[in-house]
Amino acid sequence: CTFAINKKDSAKEIENKKDICRQLSSTWTNNGYGTLNKTLLDKLLADVEIYSIEWVIKAIEIGNQRGKRTYSYLKGILENWKTEGDKTKKGQNEIQERIAKGEDPF
Repeated sequence: CTFAINKKDSAKEIENKKDICRQLSSTWTNNGYGTLNKTLLDKLLADVEIYSIEWVIKAIEIGNQRGKRTYSYLKGILENWKTEGDKTKKGQNEIQERIAKGEDPF
């Protein structure tokens, strides 16, 4: 897994970054998307920074459930969730609560 390590990063922060890479890789492959290459991993890591690991994992799972196993489809899911959540603070909280419960937010 590739990610930026800063000199200020603690051992715990580095281990957290490695854990995120492991989660992304296993979720990607376990949901039938195929092999996770470096380019896709970099995109997913950037998405984790923007949205959260929970949102990215849930979007991967939903793409699989819908038979749409492409990065562009899961990116669309994430952008839709962000748009809906940005409309109101309440909407963002509802989306996050549904994701935390393992539900499809919409």
